Amino acid sequence: MKRAIFLLASVALTGAFSRGESLTDTDRRQLLEHLYRTRLLLAASLNGLTTAQLKFKPADEKWSILECAEHLTLAEPFLMNRAEKGTASESGKKSGVTDANVLKGWGTVQNKVTAPPVLTPNGQWKTAEAVLKEFDQRRAKTILFVATTEEDLRGKLCCGGMDVYQQILGLSAHVERHVTQMNAVKADPKYPK
Repeated sequence: MKRAIFLLASVALTGAFSRGESLTDTDRRQLLEHLYRTRLLLAASLNGLTTAQLKFKPADEKWSILECAEHLTLAEPFLMNRAEKGTASESGKKSGVTDANVLKGWGTVQNKVTAPPVLTPNGQWKTAEAVLKEFDQRRAKTILFVATTEEDLRGKLCCGGMDVYQQILGLSAHVERHVTQMNAVKADPKYPK
């Protein structure tokens, strides 16, 4: 699966897909690069961890590293579905936020957010390998959409005044937010060595 995502990203980044001019080549390339980079970031954060490390919770109300990864896996299609629904909106609208604001809002832990029940981890994947395999399959669909879409992702609004492009950028930045959370778990003095 890792090879498939790498190959898909490589082909998309070189412009080998036939597509319309709905996105500039720069926008498409930057979004694909961000999606691929955050996938690698998640994989690196899970690499080599023991079961005890994956399941360690610094407090009862906090998520473990494995729960963070499960949340990201659940969120990928949920957030992507919102983006795809946005492509049906009226064209010609402009976002009220900047890409930098999206990256800051979604990619950092500056704002506390409670996940809806549908995105709350429930132990569906028991190992780092299992959750990453599922995440990879879901991320591959997101990458394929971005690589091949002919939709006007910049000219249609989606959620909270963002354009569809920014919704997908936020989906990708969401990984950074939770990798920061995973790193905080690893920094806890009681984290298993």
